[in-house]
Order: sequence, then structure tokens, then C-alpha cells
Amino acid sequence: MHVPVLSGIARRSCWTKKAPLTSGVRSQLRAGTPYLRKGRPYFASTVHRPQSTGRLPGGEFLAVAPLWVVPSDFQQLRVYRLAVALSDEIYAAVERWPNFAKNSLGWQLIRSVDSIGANIAEASGRHGPADRRRFLIIARGSLYETEHWIGRAEARGLLPHGSAARLDEIGKPLSGLIRRPV
Repeated sequence: MHVPVLSGIARRSCWTKKAPLTSGVRSQLRAGTPYLRKGRPYFASTVHRPQSTGRLPGGEFLAVAPLWVVPSDFQQLRVYRLAVALSDEIYAAVERWPNFAKNSLGWQLIRSVDSIGANIAEASGRHGPADRRRFLIIARGSLYETEHWIGRAEARGLLPHGSAARLDEIGKPLSGLIRRPV
């Protein structure tokens, strides 16, 4: 990817947190374009603030954030793929429920089952094994919460009996990851 390097004036004026955009900076830096600062890629965007100091009409300020491109490997994990597949199936089932059940039990069930995959993904982005283990334990807690909500849905006739058996497919590899986080 080609990343343009800004001139010294543009870099100095746009690096502060609330540096107003000047016409020179606007010509070199457009919102949504990456640029290099001290050899590292950064991503620039304009932020419109109505409560600005009034230095510029419209209250435009430049927001600069590091652009770190880190490859994600959580999608390769079998336990993550199983959690996402279960989440999609539960979502499709909840869509067909009556409104009262969907708005009470359904939302809780969807949130808990979505949280399993989200915490597995977040664990893979953590640096140390202790931090990864913590998020995997949170994912296991979401798995238990999902088991509770599926049990309630089965008892109320919203899901067929035996739906919670799919959770064992996720629980075993998740426990293995907790014992030895990658």
C-alpha cells in the first residue's frame, strides 16, 4: 500500500489533538487517507464539533489515530466458527418467535450467544496468555448463560428439546483453549 508522506508544516500542525485544519493541510491531507509520521502509518479524519473554539467556520478539527494493520487469526479457530454458527442459527430461530418472547427472552439469548464468539475474538487480540485466558473464561460464562436461556426457551416451547446439546461442541474446545491459550 502506498502511503503519502506529509510535509513538515502539515505534520506539525496536524499532530496536536485539536489542531485546526488550515487550507495547506486540507490540500495535503484528506479525510480517510493514511499518511506516514516518523515511519509509522496513521489514519486521518476530520471531526466536526459544534462546540468548537470557533477558530474555523464549521468547527473542523483533525483527528489522527494510529493505523495498525494486524492480521486476525481467531476466525481460524474451530471453537469460534462453531460459536458463530450457533449464533446465526439461534438468531434465525428467534426471528420466528412471537413478539413478547422475542422482546424478553430472545434478546437475552441472542446477546449471550453472540458474546461467546465476541469474547473468543477479543481473547485472540490480547497480548499475554493471562489476559487471553481471562477473556476465554468470560466466553465460557457467556456459554453457561446461553445454556440457561436455551433451557428457558425449551421449557416454554420456543425451541425444540435438545437444543442445548450443541453447546457441548463449543464447551469442550473452549475449555481446552482456557487450559492452554494460544
